[in-house]
Amino acid sequence: MTDEVRLEGGSMTHVVRVGDTVRRSPARQSSAAQALLRHLESEGVDGAPRALGFDDQGRETVTFIDGELEFVWDDDVLPALGSLIRRLHDAAASFDYLPHAGSWIGPIRAPFETICHNDIVPWNTVYRDRMPIAFIDWDAAAPGPRAWDLAYAAAAFVPFSAPDDAFNSAKAGWSGVPTNVTHRAARLRGLLDGYGMVLDQSFLGLVVERQLVMRRHIQALADAGSQHEVDLVRGGWRNSADGQIAWIRTNAARLVSG
Repeated sequence: MTDEVRLEGGSMTHVVRVGDTVRRSPARQSSAAQALLRHLESEGVDGAPRALGFDDQGRETVTFIDGELEFVWDDDVLPALGSLIRRLHDAAASFDYLPHAGSWIGPIRAPFETICHNDIVPWNTVYRDRMPIAFIDWDAAAPGPRAWDLAYAAAAFVPFSAPDDAFNSAKAGWSGVPTNVTHRAARLRGLLDGYGMVLDQSFLGLVVERQLVMRRHIQALADAGSQHEVDLVRGGWRNSADGQIAWIRTNAARLVSG
């Protein structure tokens, strides 16, 4: 077998690259994620890995998508990102999620309009020619409303973190992040325009709610002893999340007015 290369991330499961494939140790969501990826392929949509089943070690296997993991702060990325999310949502909307009830580990929220990726962030986005072409790491996918996924993506890509956010500023690639409110408002509109959604203050309220849900989720996992989440909380993630929520609430009207 081709040599295995450990990949970054994989907080919930062990992830390796083997040739042109990515393999992760199985978990309760593995079969649901494989079925979803097969459905996206059957709908003829690009933008996600292809499901390859399970290898002889029982590991979930998908195709490796070659590209780059950068260009996050290019303004032209936002409309393309919104368009990519829309194509995947449209394709996933016809997926029959009921046979997989109980398998999803991502946040589930009614109304069930599509299958949300639930972790659309810069490090799960693959670029070619400076444009986003795919999302990886679908293990947190779950049924939910379209705006629920878009709200999480907006928080990460606009971004909505406070300019003095020490937790996020320490991340690789965080240098050069837009901090001006007018600039961020334009980036938010670019994302929503690309998706085909109209911006109003209710969307920013949903962004706050989405962040609160994630905050509770990570804290619960940390309290249960999950090491990845324990490390996040100890590293200042909770303060970062609180600062982000406060920044959105403070600047909501300016973000909507542009």
